[in-house]
Formats: sequence, C-alpha cells, structure tokens
Amino acid sequence: MRFRQDTRLCGGKRLAELIGQWKPDRPEIARKWVTPPDWLVKLKGIPKIKSTRMVAEQLEWEFSDKTKRDWSRILVTFLSAVDKSIDNVEQAKEMEMENLHKKMETLNFWCRLLYYFVTWEAGIVKDLLTKTNMVNGVTAILMPMATDDSRCLINALNQSLSYGR
Repeated sequence: MRFRQDTRLCGGKRLAELIGQWKPDRPEIARKWVTPPDWLVKLKGIPKIKSTRMVAEQLEWEFSDKTKRDWSRILVTFLSAVDKSIDNVEQAKEMEMENLHKKMETLNFWCRLLYYFVTWEAGIVKDLLTKTNMVNGVTAILMPMATDDSRCLINALNQSLSYGR
C-alpha cells in the first residue's frame, strides 16, 4: 500500500508523526492572508487557525511564521484520518463486515480532503514543504528537501492518495 511507504522516507516514522513532532524554531514564511475554501471552514474537528480577519465580508486566514504550526496540524489531521480509514477498511475486509462500503466511503472522503488541501491554489502545503524545516527529517530518496521544488513530494502524496480513489 503506497500510502504507508512514507516510513521508508521518514526514518521509520510515519509522515504525519514526523510533521506532528515539528517544532518551528526560525522565521521562514512571509505573511500572507488566504481565503479558505468553504469545505475547510465548515469541517469540524480540525485544528483552527488562530489568526483570522474579515475583509469586505470575506473570511481570511493568516499563513505566516505565527500560524505555520497550525497549518501543519491541519495536514497531520488529514494524513492521520486517511491512515485510520485505511486501517478501518482493512479490518472490515478481514472480518467481512457488512459496513465495508461505509468504511470505503469514509476513506474516500478523507482522501479527497487531503487531495484538496495539498493541491489548494493558496499553496499552503507546498510552502510548508519547501519554505520551512518541517520535513528536514525526510531522506532525499525522492528529492532534496531543501529546494524550492516540491513537485516530487507532492506527486508522491498524490500517488499515495490514489489508493482511496
């Protein structure tokens, strides 16, 4: 299962675990305000961005050094939800449970949200991967992480998401 091959790149840890342990310790991100998509605003149970504002009746969330940890926690939430959903599907398959279809729908839901977040035009995930030291613990098997080119890692995330499609 491709989604779980992240341990090969992360020194035996899951990507969500590595990101979850990240402690931002230096200025890296120039502040920008982004308009969050409705699906992200309405989603319950995800970490909240602490710095928000309204501009011309439009909600904006801050992406900066002050909030980059909050944004990384949202990414961890999606990665962890996909991982848990994969476990639930595998368990339902093994036990031939009647709710396998429901478990597959839940996996599909979280895969879609992770995909939307990774590919969101605001570029939050790309900036987290390329402009911070968030994934410095990831080995350079796919690409050198210190560059501004995150296409390989984003493509790997996209390939991993194809499991749930």
